[in-house]
Amino acid sequence: MRSLLHVPEGDNPTSPGLSPHAARLLHKSSLLAIGTLDEEGRPWTTLLGGEPGFARSLGQSIIGVKILVDRKHDPVLNILLGKQQDGEVYEAGKDGRLMSALGIHLPTRDRVKLWGKMIAGAVSQPDTGADVKEDVRAEVQLVFAIQQSLGNCPKYLNKKQIIPRIPNSVLLSESLPLPEPALKLLAKADMFFISSHHEDTLGTNHRGGPPGFVRVSRNDAGGTVLVYPELSGNRLYQTLGNLCINPKAGLVFPDFDTGDILYVTGITEIVLDKDAAAILPRSNLIVKVDVATARFVQQGLAFHGEIGERSPYNPLVRFLPSERALPDAQIRNSKVVYANLLARDLVTPSIARFRFSISDPEAAGRWNPGQYVALAFEDELSIGYSHMRDDDPKSLNDDYMRTFTVSSFPGGRLPEEEFEITIRNVGIVTNFLFRHNVRAGLELPLKGFGGTFAIEQGRDDIVPFVAGGIGITPLLAQLQGLDLKSLLLFWTINVRDINLVIDTFQRCPSLAPSTRVFISSLNKVPPAESKEIIEKLEELQSRVTSRHMVASDVEGHQGLSSTWYLCTGTALRRSLLEWLSDQKTVYEDFNY
Repeated sequence: MRSLLHVPEGDNPTSPGLSPHAARLLHKSSLLAIGTLDEEGRPWTTLLGGEPGFARSLGQSIIGVKILVDRKHDPVLNILLGKQQDGEVYEAGKDGRLMSALGIHLPTRDRVKLWGKMIAGAVSQPDTGADVKEDVRAEVQLVFAIQQSLGNCPKYLNKKQIIPRIPNSVLLSESLPLPEPALKLLAKADMFFISSHHEDTLGTNHRGGPPGFVRVSRNDAGGTVLVYPELSGNRLYQTLGNLCINPKAGLVFPDFDTGDILYVTGITEIVLDKDAAAILPRSNLIVKVDVATARFVQQGLAFHGEIGERSPYNPLVRFLPSERALPDAQIRNSKVVYANLLARDLVTPSIARFRFSISDPEAAGRWNPGQYVALAFEDELSIGYSHMRDDDPKSLNDDYMRTFTVSSFPGGRLPEEEFEITIRNVGIVTNFLFRHNVRAGLELPLKGFGGTFAIEQGRDDIVPFVAGGIGITPLLAQLQGLDLKSLLLFWTINVRDINLVIDTFQRCPSLAPSTRVFISSLNKVPPAESKEIIEKLEELQSRVTSRHMVASDVEGHQGLSSTWYLCTGTALRRSLLEWLSDQKTVYEDFNY
């Protein structure tokens, strides 16, 4: 795996047996993921949880687990314990069944990996006093002989407080395609556990990220395929190394809110570089899971989790091409094209307009109004591989590729080979642009133009457009092709950014009469300044409202047009979609 990724060899920190450090981590763990193999050699994974200490060292690299579980539908426990009845004890000695485990305590992000064999087990039926279906839950005791252990890093672990509960499991599905409740679980999952197998060893590990970091690329009669990015890690590649040789894997997805759980086993494929980016844009290493068998169990977990702080290392969700209209990133003829920074105009303290020229317009291709440009900043900002960087954790998975809406009309007042972007300073890349000395020059690889946020206007159509602050930019590039007398623009703006509105109206005076400006936080400026702002906008013939938008602002305009166009922040867009529930809406967001 290191050879494929051009990573130098490194030491293997795995310890033989159960190290004292691993024993301490295990004792404090409130979760224990366990992996094993079924009779067909397929890995499966389960997740047990409870009060810290339910799994502990018994001495001589032997650990014991005592926990309340879903006895009926848990595939791993069914494999490990077979048809053992209440009170029966299973003893296998040294020739026990292969197992692996991962102990995690999410409140502190501590974890430990274990591998060995199960040497004993017992099942008993506790008297919980709960109204639970017969034979659904049981108390199990498991004894494992640990042959290897490894403490590991806390990256991508989202803090949760684990609280025990009594499972009341119901098997909802064990066939494909996945049912809708399972898809909803995947859409919110910020963690899963995976077991992989190589020769006589088995490994269980976790993968974490933002909610929804696992994407469903296919789920129909032809099959179910899951895709997830492999994020920057410690470069041990123990799981990926196993999958390189034996692509079989078992995954488990817990729902910490409902107690539901999805068990999956299937065949994986590791995809690198451009092939990975074609499947999951912005990724250079992904894993595809072609699901062979799945089992979705309602309320199968013996715990739930209360969310705490999410890992600062989590990147943004990376969407499939079918889910986001991303730029192709394949310049015609595969020729490298550059965008050269020509000028920067500061519009407000945090908003500026940047003008670029294109080194080879023919190779770059033309952009359409409303599209965005993809620019690569890696050569300027990347400092190479780091395992962890607590000073700037998100930088570890940053490809330094950014997309910005083009705010100039193609072939308009600028020369054909030039374009503008109007952006807010919100992160490391935009801060670099704001601080860069324009006179020193800046040449950035231009990866392409993308997006489909185009306003369609018929001869007699009224076009309602709602912009939130910098969300005006998709409209700016299309003004030259619209009949502004038939445009109905609702523009919400914080008073600190009001100069963006004034600057826009001064550049395009005919836009102001079509606009109703909603100014928030106007009471935070002196009355004289507030009065001056309102008078300036009214002088430009714009209507001004000194508050946030509310439902009544759009109610009287419904039915004027077949389509409403929205480019706002998430909260306002959510409200607008509710207010305009009977209208067709087309919206753009900033999560490219």
